[in-house]
Amino acid sequence: MSTPEPLSFEQRGLQPCKEDEQDVTWKQEEQQVERDRSLPIPLNTSPASYASVQEEFDRYLPNNRILYEHMTPGLLVSTAAPSEVSISGSVLMPSDNDKSRNDGTLRVSKIFGSGEIDIRANTLGSLNVSACYFPTSSMRLHGMLDASGSGRVACDMRPNPCEPPHLLLGSCVDFQSPSKFTTVSDVKVTDVRGHAGVHLPCHIITGLEATIPVETMEPKLSYHLAARLRETEKQNLLLSMHKSPTGNTIALTSVFKNERTEDKTFACTMEMEVNKSQRNLTMGLDWSINRALGAKIVATPSKLTGAVVLKKLEEPRMTCSVIFGLDSKKAGMQGIGLEVGA
Repeated sequence: MSTPEPLSFEQRGLQPCKEDEQDVTWKQEEQQVERDRSLPIPLNTSPASYASVQEEFDRYLPNNRILYEHMTPGLLVSTAAPSEVSISGSVLMPSDNDKSRNDGTLRVSKIFGSGEIDIRANTLGSLNVSACYFPTSSMRLHGMLDASGSGRVACDMRPNPCEPPHLLLGSCVDFQSPSKFTTVSDVKVTDVRGHAGVHLPCHIITGLEATIPVETMEPKLSYHLAARLRETEKQNLLLSMHKSPTGNTIALTSVFKNERTEDKTFACTMEMEVNKSQRNLTMGLDWSINRALGAKIVATPSKLTGAVVLKKLEEPRMTCSVIFGLDSKKAGMQGIGLEVGA
């Protein structure tokens, strides 16, 4: 469903709180983000575990929205039922590279007093259940389990959400349970993780994550950095970097704003991914012509993908993206992505 854009770092409370906002807890902020954030197709990705700095970065950095949002053919229908229950379903169109993508997904989530439960299932037999609970306004507990027996338990904390520097601390344990579960001793711990992040008043966000596989006990370190290099009334320039044992990623994103109205914006991003065997360069352009019309282009060395995005902001809200592709083998229309929600 095409809802308002995900909240920025400042809107999510990572800047000093105002006097009349002291009663806004982390739980309320996060639940509001879940209500307001876009639900891009595909919907069958794993629920956010909030258990790594990179997941937290990727969830809100603009380069991910530029490259992936409204760029997948399929159908997504969502609705908000009474008592803080939301129901959504999606069907993906198969692609030349992934014929299994024509699966359907159903998601049901329920927000209650101090937490939320989320259930997702698809026609390929996958089932994922996750839940989070806020024992205090600065602590969040999270658990996740899928049909294969893989799961995760995590704890995240923000000790000082209203005073800079803003800290994000957390740890989690990944585990695998057998198909025939009898006792707790049957559960096998696979990885132990810990992370720490900080958002400085100078618009720099950085974090360090350590993963320790239980079998080898050899720590694997990942480093993440995001910095706002330039911020004016007309332009925002953002640099993000991820360094991990599997590869490195660096992205430079610029957002240009119209002086008269923020509805007309132009954003571009360039992302370079480097691993041991190859380098992948991806560039994306996102042009919001007005509140009802937009255009997107994503280019890689082997393929060019474009989309015309039509939006209807009145209830029921609707977004329709007509997607085109061009590569060395063929060119033409790839499909239509339709998102409807009330």
